[in-house]
Amino acid sequence: MSLMSGLLCVGVMGGLAALWRGGDWVVTYAILVAQRYQVSTFFLGFIVLALAADIPELAITISSALAGASEIAVGDIIGGNFSDVTMVVGSALLIAGSKIRMSASDNRKLLSILLLTSLILLALLFIGSVSAALGVVLIGLYIGAIFYFWKCKDMRDLLHGDDVVHEVDAQHERALATEPTWQLLAKLGASLAFVMGASHLTVHCAVGLATALNASPETIGATILGVGTTLPELALCFGAIRRGDFGLAIGPTLGTVLGQTTLILGLLAVLSKKPVQLAGLQWACMFMFLAFGILACGLMRRRPMGRGTGAALVSLFFAYLAYQVVL
Repeated sequence: MSLMSGLLCVGVMGGLAALWRGGDWVVTYAILVAQRYQVSTFFLGFIVLALAADIPELAITISSALAGASEIAVGDIIGGNFSDVTMVVGSALLIAGSKIRMSASDNRKLLSILLLTSLILLALLFIGSVSAALGVVLIGLYIGAIFYFWKCKDMRDLLHGDDVVHEVDAQHERALATEPTWQLLAKLGASLAFVMGASHLTVHCAVGLATALNASPETIGATILGVGTTLPELALCFGAIRRGDFGLAIGPTLGTVLGQTTLILGLLAVLSKKPVQLAGLQWACMFMFLAFGILACGLMRRRPMGRGTGAALVSLFFAYLAYQVVL
């Protein structure tokens, strides 16, 4: 590897680290602002936290579209979805094992998210590209899914629930009591600006690295960026396990998978100057569908998912990386 390639690699790693830290800031201040305005638990979980966890992907999507490098962003979306299911959910199952228990109602909702995401991706792969008009449809599907789950009375237990809010309350009680609303909003805006700057650095270095290594932008997006932007979800997952909130270790992650496939990909198509091509990502989608299948089988079992399902998912993740090295 040349010196320039090494510097670009360092730039990508540094950008990803900044994205992780910035995403954490955004999540924290989004919760504080939502509580200051007394937003409902469901809105705080499914909308605020799920979107905040997707801030790195959203930032990379906007930066890539403006830079005319939509291949980077679409690779990040597919790779991020795969990493969410294999690395995040798989790690949670390996650590917590059968302690992760969910009701039959929760399982059905998680299965519906997997099914909807799979059907959308299959349809997009069949079409081969995502136009601006189709992007609007994807955004509409995301909004429709929000309204559908809004009617589910126990949705707050499925995705980011009250325990996450209580933890933030305990850590930032003084901020809620003393800081004015405008200051919380200013910190949220500054955190978003920081993430956008980090995303610009990451995309710029990733494009240069893809050129230096003669790798396609889709490959860089589906591997380095896809794994790197999953780090916020992984941090939230481990935090849930440490608190003993085992159900929260899986639900939020699958919520971000749906958001990336519909909202984030839709925004990318709307902002791009030309249709977003998916032709170079069939191999990544094959791994992702296999991961969806493993997780779906685990959810449909009568017994709670255990370390066997987690080991299968994590093994698939490393097989994916090995395939990239061989390829």
